[in-house]
This record gives sequence, C-alpha cells and structure tokens, in this order.
Amino acid sequence: MLLIVLANLVTPSLHPIGPIVVLIPMVVGMSMAITFNRTGAHLNPAVTGYLTVFTTIKASRLVVYLIAELLAATVGAVLVDRLVAASVLEPAIPVAPNPGWYLLKETIATLILLSLIALFIVLGIARWTIAVIPIFLSLMQLNLFGGADMNPAVTLARGLAGYYDPVGFWVRILGELIAMSVFLLVGRRYGVFRARFR
Repeated sequence: MLLIVLANLVTPSLHPIGPIVVLIPMVVGMSMAITFNRTGAHLNPAVTGYLTVFTTIKASRLVVYLIAELLAATVGAVLVDRLVAASVLEPAIPVAPNPGWYLLKETIATLILLSLIALFIVLGIARWTIAVIPIFLSLMQLNLFGGADMNPAVTLARGLAGYYDPVGFWVRILGELIAMSVFLLVGRRYGVFRARFR
C-alpha cells in the first residue's frame, strides 16, 4: 500500500500523462504480486470493505487491513511532505474540481473497478487481477474518468499532501464510499447465494 501511495504522490495527477500510465500501474502490479498470497492484495479500503461480505474476512482482519491501508496513506503523505521540505519534490498545487462532475466520475470509476474485481472472484480467477487491474488503471487515465483515484487510501494521502482542496478531497471520498456501499449490498446478496448453491 505504501508503494502505491508513494507512486501516486510523486507522479503528477494528469500532466504529463505518461508517468501515470506507466509508473503507477507497474507499482500496483508489483505490489499485488508481492502481497497476493498473504493478504489477497486488497491495497484499497474500498476493496477491503466490500470483500468482507463477498468473502469470509473476519472482523478482526478487516480492522487490521483498514489500519494498514490508512497508516500507509498517512506515512506516505508525511514522507512526501519531508521531501518537499527538503526541496527534492515540488510542492503540490491543490486541485479544485467541479464537485458534481468529480463525484460522478469517482463513483462510476470506483464502481467499474470493484465490478471487475467482483467478476474475477465470481469466475474463480481472482489471480488475473494482478495483470488486468494495472492495465485497467492506466486505461482509465486516458478517458473521461482520468484523475479518479478509485482508492480511499490514495485519496487520503493526496489530501494530506495538499493535492486536493477540501471540497475536492471530500467529493472523491464520498464517491468511493458510495461505490463501496453499493458493493456491500451486492456482496451480501452474493454471499447468501453462494452459501445456498455450494
């Protein structure tokens, strides 16, 4: 999670587009490959949230996952702040987006991401996410959804590091929480269905 947070913080959000398309997906794929066998490679509180219902994650493990993800976001923001103070990185320029547009964009992009992961789980090919999710993330930056974080931990880190103004920060968080809530409901229904037809 810390690797992903740092990759997002040290790479400009949209300009130039090249590093977003190459660096972040590469780091995401590497992080997923390293952690998949041990943790399922959630690396995203929104994914952790809905997987608690889609799969059999215990409440205690849910808390550990969320603490780790949010701690990584905080530590990443502090590290970047130190690098800015040491003049290694340029200070962030807060983005003040159109709130309604970014709420819609963040919600839809996160829904698409969670749908893709859910599909792989249902089909029993969850390991494919290691290859497909990084490609998906890079493609999403080249269309209308470019700039959507799709990850509350990344949004938190970028907010703490000064990349978003307060409105931009809360709009993104709200969009991600809306998407996660939808999948909590869907996941609950799926869990009942799976238990009946095993």
